[in-house]
Amino acid sequence: MWSMWFIYYMHVEQLYSVYNNLALFAGNNESCLSINRREVGLHFAAKGPEHPCRLLEHWKPEFVVFPTEIARLDWDGSRMNKELY
Repeated sequence: MWSMWFIYYMHVEQLYSVYNNLALFAGNNESCLSINRREVGLHFAAKGPEHPCRLLEHWKPEFVVFPTEIARLDWDGSRMNKELY
């Protein structure tokens, strides 16, 4: 599974992932940055249901304007202290 290796890599390299909040900026709950099309292959024997979200069509510069104090969450979702590692 790629997700466990991604988490391990982020831990070893002392990096953080940034998650989007498109609902706030796009003004709807349908916009997304990617879609799992659930194509037939390794993980799916049959074509899965279509995802209800629509890919983002217009990029806005404010999507990458971050606050000075960014919330950092631990593996269990609890807020981390201000120390880096």
